[in-house]
Amino acid sequence: MFKRKFERNWHKKIINSIIAKLGRRDGWAIVLDGPEINTTKTLMKAGWKADKIVVPNNSEDYKDILRYKNKLGFYTARVSLGDIIRATKTQNYGLVYADYMCTWQGNSKSRPEADMKELFRKRLMLDGSVLAITLSTRARKNNGFNHEQITECVSTILNEGFNNGYFITPMPVGGVYHNGGAMYTAVFQVTNNEKFQ
Repeated sequence: MFKRKFERNWHKKIINSIIAKLGRRDGWAIVLDGPEINTTKTLMKAGWKADKIVVPNNSEDYKDILRYKNKLGFYTARVSLGDIIRATKTQNYGLVYADYMCTWQGNSKSRPEADMKELFRKRLMLDGSVLAITLSTRARKNNGFNHEQITECVSTILNEGFNNGYFITPMPVGGVYHNGGAMYTAVFQVTNNEKFQ
């Protein structure tokens, strides 16, 4: 089970408050959230409507999230972010917070790299939307570099975005911090590039 103390990390509070202000509220907010749904609560306090927030979760935390769903009225399903992305048909995301808490390569329940590629391939982000991602920086191998996954993640997001009609602008928010291990959060502004052509 996700440790609740990790949800209370002050870095995550900063990220939550920033993305709540920056995303496009006329689109959907897709949020990977923990059992106390702190990101979802922050979005709602900032004026996001519950009926525009989707909280997918395919872990044992789902039962806690479901309890809040019944009280607050946001949407949730016991599925992964990738499942939501694959099921979505039209461009309508104003905010995606992919708070994976796993490595860029993922695990049996989450596939961050594949999800980000599919998100851009399907062109689901609205012009002016926000994408945030949190990953564990556990190294795959000892190759002499620290946090090489950060470079892979940022490079993939920038390239996949551009190759699918977006300008992706890294925002001066986030970085590496400790939260039960070394974590990395990045925030990006997503802009359609057709208006620049």
